[in-house]
Amino acid sequence: MSGVRLFASAVAVLAAALAVPVHADEPVPSSCGLHPVHVVRPGCVPALTSEVREPGITLPNLVPNVADAYIVGFQGVTPTMFFDTHAQNLGAVPLQLSFSGIENPETFKASQCVSWTAGRVCRDQREVGGFSWHEPHAHFHYNGFADYQLRRLAPDGRPDYSDAGLVARSEKVSFCLMDSRKVGSAGSPAPFYLTCTPTVVGISPGWTDVYAPTQPGQQLPLGGVTDGRYALIVSVDYANRLYETDDTDNVVEVTIDISNGVRDLAIVGHHYP
Repeated sequence: MSGVRLFASAVAVLAAALAVPVHADEPVPSSCGLHPVHVVRPGCVPALTSEVREPGITLPNLVPNVADAYIVGFQGVTPTMFFDTHAQNLGAVPLQLSFSGIENPETFKASQCVSWTAGRVCRDQREVGGFSWHEPHAHFHYNGFADYQLRRLAPDGRPDYSDAGLVARSEKVSFCLMDSRKVGSAGSPAPFYLTCTPTVVGISPGWTDVYAPTQPGQQLPLGGVTDGRYALIVSVDYANRLYETDDTDNVVEVTIDISNGVRDLAIVGHHYP
């Protein structure tokens, strides 16, 4: 057989392999050596570039947490609560945001990857807000990511969400999304998102972005507060712009006990409403 015929034959075989009909419910063949997820175009070669269809696989899941909090105050100075924020990705794929357009030299549009292939390559994105230069941290942040509130407790022990229950608030807190610490044993074995440029930032599955109590924005003033129990409420993606598998766990209510003349603070419980 001539070289031309051999080449034509090879092209025909490859074309036949790629022309696999769409069957969203067919699993990847075990011979391909991939995870047992469902793809739009099953088969070894097409599966690497096909959208994963297994529920809960194509989107991340953000769950906030607070592990450390304390009060700093001096005589004649309003006491201030310092606390950390853990933006955990408990989903199966990354929360990945990337640059999608320039608005001005310090503002960029942001897009989120909303579809991943079986080979963990992004195949589709949606615009979800923007990045801005954050002078206190000297790098770019994703805008309006978190909201912090300190509220009094109602008689039933739950946070008082009325206007009268609000003690202090810090809203539209921006974040640089990156892999700070691993969460549990599941998820990616090593960090991937390590920088704060708007090119690509994110949180890998099974990792958390940690903002320490000493970082700008991680404080709430306690003017007028007396000893007692309160709720520190941390919300991530409070404007619901990001795409997730579950939006019901984006808020954590942290019950805190303030004592010793508003000098000491202890975390006594977490609740996901």
